[in-house]
Amino acid sequence: MGFFDKIKAGLKKTRDSITGQINSMLHAFTKIDEELFEELEELLVMADVGMNTATEICDTLRARVKERGITDPNEIMTLLQEVVTEMVSGDNELHLDTQPSVILVIGVNGVGKTTTKEMTACMLERTYRTARTEGNHNNNIGLPMTILDMPDDTETAVLELGMNHAGEIDYLSAIVEPDVVLMTNIGDSHIEHFGSREKILEAKSEVFRHARSDAFVVLNGDDPLLRTLPEQLPYPCMLVGAGEALDYRALHLESDGRSHLKCEVKTPHSDFNVEIPALGEHMIYPTLMAAAVGEHFGLSAREIASGVLHFAPTKMRMNILHRADGITILNDAYNANPQSMRAAVEVLSGTNADYKVAVLGDMFELGPLAPALHAGVGEYLGKAGIDCLVAVGELAKHIYDAAQAAPVPECYYCRTKEAAKPVLDGMVRPNATILVKASRGMAMEELVEYLLGITGPV
Repeated sequence: MGFFDKIKAGLKKTRDSITGQINSMLHAFTKIDEELFEELEELLVMADVGMNTATEICDTLRARVKERGITDPNEIMTLLQEVVTEMVSGDNELHLDTQPSVILVIGVNGVGKTTTKEMTACMLERTYRTARTEGNHNNNIGLPMTILDMPDDTETAVLELGMNHAGEIDYLSAIVEPDVVLMTNIGDSHIEHFGSREKILEAKSEVFRHARSDAFVVLNGDDPLLRTLPEQLPYPCMLVGAGEALDYRALHLESDGRSHLKCEVKTPHSDFNVEIPALGEHMIYPTLMAAAVGEHFGLSAREIASGVLHFAPTKMRMNILHRADGITILNDAYNANPQSMRAAVEVLSGTNADYKVAVLGDMFELGPLAPALHAGVGEYLGKAGIDCLVAVGELAKHIYDAAQAAPVPECYYCRTKEAAKPVLDGMVRPNATILVKASRGMAMEELVEYLLGITGPV
């Protein structure tokens, strides 16, 4: 199968996977209005199309509906297929003469996958002409778009792969046939579709059906399921983490409690110090994975440390926002699952704030385990020494109930974001740090903007 045939096959798979949801939504409308476009955009975002791409698609649809005088909602599907086809076609042919090295990043949504991609690309681009997945373009639409946009002289491509169902990693990795595979973790995200973490591992391991025969594999050695892979794979595997006897380790971790971490990186080839412009012990994993890739491509310890230092978190992924009055907001609103919630709470707990507030919303796609997994987050808040919880959303009620029992000193439950706003007025006080986090569908960045705009302290 040729390159563009693979792209077409991938696009068909995406269409088939989300068509049912979109058709159901369209059938519920009797007219084309702004509410329809808003629901469509939300469905596209939930399908991991990416915020910017979903917005672009819907803006184009609005314009064409107006131009053509379309009034029947059922005509939107045909128009949608037309717009998506145009976005990934055009007259720009991809030339593969340079044969770029492809690095694939696979893991759990909201637990370091994008951070690992960004840090690795940041490191490599200081030496190599490097392309990367932009935003969340990690699915059947986004991956072909990323590849088509790659400059002809690209030397390394750092690509992020996402999945919702079995088989998705298989056809996405078949398009690129990776030289390097980074697997960050196996968690509970999308567990309602798979039933168990073991099945999630099986689905993510589909990448090895298409990896090059001499592929370089980097795994989170602290993840018990990923630790089982090396003996099953015909590739050299590097294990990274904090555990003993791993190939790449982070030692002597220190945090300034405000914006940076320092640690010693120990590799099979050298030991060196790095400064990470982010907070949270979980940041050792993208750092170590990037270091392993850097050494694989011949970078020196100095070049690796410089690449780590120049890393910048992507939008709404643990962005540290400092108000002029000394109040800090941790904007981690892009996505969430139980593992990333705990990691974010650890960051909040480790800050030097006098008043630590967690504003947490619903986590989606957890199936029957959702109540217990939300409750687990609430219990952890008490162990982490968080001063205040503001729980937002229907599922977040389980966080609230468990946090009260933990106990967390102050607990507030708000069914909606609008109901949460007057509660947040009281959170803005001297030397407070406020974490905001939930699944993408909650759009909790609205509360981040509200917190930034409060004139306080109130």
